[in-house]
Amino acid sequence: MTIKKTLIALSFGIFAVPFASADSGMHWVGGEAGYDFHVMPSTKSRAEVLEELRAFRADPVAADGWRYVGGETGWVPPTHEYTFKNGRLEHVGNMAHNSPRPSLQMTEEERRHYEELYSGS
Repeated sequence: MTIKKTLIALSFGIFAVPFASADSGMHWVGGEAGYDFHVMPSTKSRAEVLEELRAFRADPVAADGWRYVGGETGWVPPTHEYTFKNGRLEHVGNMAHNSPRPSLQMTEEERRHYEELYSGS
């Protein structure tokens, strides 16, 4: 009876895989090592997509601060910007310098949690 149940479960699993991935943006290519990518339906209109593209081209900065410069360089991380004024370097970028430095000292609660995780007991 267990062999029969195992075969039934395997056959359901094998036949369910194509149905589970029906809405994904890629499908297996029959007999080949790879995928076939296709366009997914969208809820945005063409005008909304073009507006987003226009806004990105005007200011090519992602939400995480990385800037798209194109070419082989592609994306560059945010950096501090400085300039010389009156013989001194001054920060002119928009990244804040007043963020707190990370502390290497653990509180008692952090130490207890660390011991629980890594002591092996």
